[in-house]
Amino acid sequence: IVGATLALAASRGRAGLRGFLVRKEAKGHGTGRLVEGPLEEGATVVIVDDVATTGGSSLQAVAAVEAMGCRVARVICVLDRLEGAAESFR
Repeated sequence: IVGATLALAASRGRAGLRGFLVRKEAKGHGTGRLVEGPLEEGATVVIVDDVATTGGSSLQAVAAVEAMGCRVARVICVLDRLEGAAESFR
């Protein structure tokens, strides 16, 4: 989703956007980071999730990004299963 969003943005004149991934938990190998990618403190970001049920994973991503000193402007879900995510985001 991140790659497709960045590719579409670039084709519409927004080539400067950058993407990152938030893992559910840091891996024991590689960088070992929870947030992977060019995210800098103070950045304003959008969290994009493929499917939302209760909103828990999106809210975990928000917490991880905010812990890095960033501001989350929006949470966008491609598919909301209508099982409480919208209420959680409010």
